[in-house]
Amino acid sequence: MGELQTRHLSEPAATHAHLEHFFNQHTQRWQRAGFHSQFDDPAQREFFQRLTDTLGSRGWLRFSTVSVGEQMLAYHFGFDYGGRLTWYKPAFNPRYADHSPGLVLIQALIQEALRTGRDEFDLTVGAEPFKLRFSNLVRSNAYVSVFHGRGRYTVAMALHYLRALARSIVRPVRGKWRALRAGSRSMKQLKQ
Repeated sequence: MGELQTRHLSEPAATHAHLEHFFNQHTQRWQRAGFHSQFDDPAQREFFQRLTDTLGSRGWLRFSTVSVGEQMLAYHFGFDYGGRLTWYKPAFNPRYADHSPGLVLIQALIQEALRTGRDEFDLTVGAEPFKLRFSNLVRSNAYVSVFHGRGRYTVAMALHYLRALARSIVRPVRGKWRALRAGSRSMKQLKQ
């Protein structure tokens, strides 16, 4: 198949050559998981194209690719600023999901941060389990709300608890629905 290669780009022109494939991989991956990709929205694609120009012209863009031969396995749109390489928007080819292209991508980015003398590789917010696997420091983000009056506080808290209740009901149902759909697709493939 070929040799595993990683490339780390910071020039807008070189990055633009990959953006459409990056958008498509992100979209395919999330569709396969039963979600919409932010790149289903043309405005989001345009935003990232402009962001490429703005960040690239300042030296703050770090766009990475992982490939084997001519086959692109994964992409990452991230930031390189202030001694920190920041994990922001990954995408990988869902056909290779069993080969963990996302983990290969993270390893390549960590190696790049070390090679270029960065002080930190920041996995940003979110409690995804894979982040703990690569972390030696976890920062907490505080969220503070200030309400003008007891009534507004009561309404906000009621909405907060109702959302939490709805999520606790919807998540298990959504998980079962996805499992059924995946099983149905597998059965169709077996019949063909």
